[in-house]
Order: sequence, then structure tokens, then C-alpha cells
Amino acid sequence: MVRALVAAALAAGVWAVLRYRLHELPWQVVVPIAVTAVLFGAVASFWLGRSLQRWRRGKLGDGTTGWTTGHADVPAAVTAGWAVVYGACYLVVAVLVQVQRVRFPGWPAVLGTAWGFGLVLLLVTSWWVPWRGRRAVVRSLEEQAGVLRAADDVPAALLERLEGHGMLFRFLVKVVGDELVLTTAGRHLAQRIESSRPHRP
Repeated sequence: MVRALVAAALAAGVWAVLRYRLHELPWQVVVPIAVTAVLFGAVASFWLGRSLQRWRRGKLGDGTTGWTTGHADVPAAVTAGWAVVYGACYLVVAVLVQVQRVRFPGWPAVLGTAWGFGLVLLLVTSWWVPWRGRRAVVRSLEEQAGVLRAADDVPAALLERLEGHGMLFRFLVKVVGDELVLTTAGRHLAQRIESSRPHRP
């Protein structure tokens, strides 16, 4: 499905360049479009990728031990980061070819491909992949929530499970003082698990 969407975006980019002669747009239009796309991709990738970081006990800046996070090692977060890098590179190529009016055999196809691929990576992949990664984590917890449904205090049981299984993701857990507490997303997950309990007569 993803490959089909990317292929469709590339084809649409090539078609748009040829059909609407986008290669004739002035640099005053081309450069702001590219800069805006890169900024959007960078911000989306940073915030959503950061939400997939995991809390762990470690050394803090003042030398004491507390809760800290490292780089997000979840594949979805890594993919989003590289999508911004590659997307920016594609747009740099597109801008250079278009602004410098570089001409060579097949240049419209190259230009359309660079714009299409670059925009898809920056405007879609940068947020869609980490968002799906978050959804996958939530679905996994919901599917394995049998023990949690039987707990008297579902939020506390969920927090204990997240800590025990190394799943203290930022979007589910935050640190207040030196204590772990569920975020809004974590509390909503606990509420869904609690509401899925079978009704007792």
C-alpha cells in the first residue's frame, strides 16, 4: 500500500511538471515551497519521534540518578528522521535544477521525481510513520490487556506493566518530580482498557 502511494506521488509529480510547466516557476515561488516543506518535516519528525523515546533510570546532568531519555530507537522514529534528510536532499536537487535551469535529457522526469519524492517524504512520511508506530504500541497493549482488565486500579497496573516491559514511551508516560505518571494519552488508554471489561451480572 505504501509503495503504491509513493509510486502514485512520483507519477503525479512528473505529470504535474509536464502538464502545468512547473519548471518555469520563478525561484521566488520554488524556494519558499521547499523551505516550508523541510521545516514542516523537521518539526513533525522531531516532535513525533521524540514522543517515541523511552524513559529509563540514568545519570542526570547534575550527577544524580533519575529518569532520563536517550535517542528514540524505535524503527518508526528512525525512519521519520531519515525521511527528512532524504526529502531535503531531493528538494535541494529539484531547486537547483529548476532555479539554475539545468537542462539534460530527461530533466523534466528527474525534476518531477525529485519534487514528488521529496514532498512525500517531508509532508507525509515525517509524521505518518511515527504516528503509525504509536498506534502499533497502543494496539499491542490493548490486545494484551487481559491481566490489566482484572486489576482494581487499571492506570496503576498499566504503568507497572509499561515499566516492567520497557515500554515507558514519552507519549504514554511523563515524569513529575521523580515519579512516573501517565500522560493524557496513557490515561485514555487505561480508560479504554477499563471500559472493555466484560460486564458482570
